[in-house]
Amino acid sequence: MARAPSSPHVLAVARGDEPADLLLRGGRVLSPSTREWVTTDLAVADGVVAGWGWREAEEEIDLDGAAVTAGLVDAHMHLESTKLWIDEFVRTVLPLGTTAVAADPHEVANVFGIPGVAALIAAARQLPFTFGVCASSCVPASPFESPGAELFAPDVATLLEDFGAIGVAEVMNFPGVVAGDPEMLARIATAGRRRVDGHAPGTLRRAARCLPGRRGGVRPRVHRARRGRGEAAQGDVGLHPAGVGQPEPA
Repeated sequence: MARAPSSPHVLAVARGDEPADLLLRGGRVLSPSTREWVTTDLAVADGVVAGWGWREAEEEIDLDGAAVTAGLVDAHMHLESTKLWIDEFVRTVLPLGTTAVAADPHEVANVFGIPGVAALIAAARQLPFTFGVCASSCVPASPFESPGAELFAPDVATLLEDFGAIGVAEVMNFPGVVAGDPEMLARIATAGRRRVDGHAPGTLRRAARCLPGRRGGVRPRVHRARRGRGEAAQGDVGLHPAGVGQPEPA
């Protein structure tokens, strides 16, 4: 999921040595870091923004004050909950501004195991969309289920290493992590320096300290947190609500 390096053409446009492919004129551009709208032009080259401000271009489009933002990123989702296959999901959300997701295909894995997740990853590669697929970590979610498949630590590693999963998805069995269950710890360890998504509702300071935190380059996120004492305690020990910006590991 790393950003591709800029091409020589993009760099030349950024320097002002070559005309841009496209100039978007007169838009109000959102600057997330300063939380302000900036009235400026955007130069596009090779499909990416090469610079702000006017410059020569092969084509110009007057935005007439329209708002311009970076694509929206859904930091945690389950495609199965949409009741759509990936092509129809992208067809639905892309026009509304979502350009990337981090998906946990838990129910796909619950039914079809590695072949199901592999099919999803393969389908995602064909679309004009950044569809990151994580390796489901808790299949099944509990010993009371009757799943079509089970994933253990070697299976999670296979999804990461052989199929390009971007991280370890939603570790729902946080009691197992706190208790030091060897299998759950092994699944987390497969991530290496990739992301690990957490799921730790209601854990307070003492239990939260047992979760991986920032040790070993793993930076888990929790997509369920209540405001107040529990949320503050999780933040204190290095757990972050999903979608909150954090620096990538070196």
